Amino acid sequence: MGAVYYRAESESGDHIEEPSEDALFMLIDDLNGSDNTFVVIQPEGLQPPPPATQRTRRSPL
Repeated sequence: MGAVYYRAESESGDHIEEPSEDALFMLIDDLNGSDNTFVVIQPEGLQPPPPATQRTRRSPL
């Protein structure tokens, strides 16, 4: 079995190939509540699963 390479990408578009632990901490530290709210870390070359979202209703239908 060959080596597995990873890629980390934030919502703002910043991405790092083969991120180090320090690089992951930097990406996470750059997160904020308005326009950069998540980081995705996945093996390189694999198709990501389809995105899923969850909504809550504040009022009944």
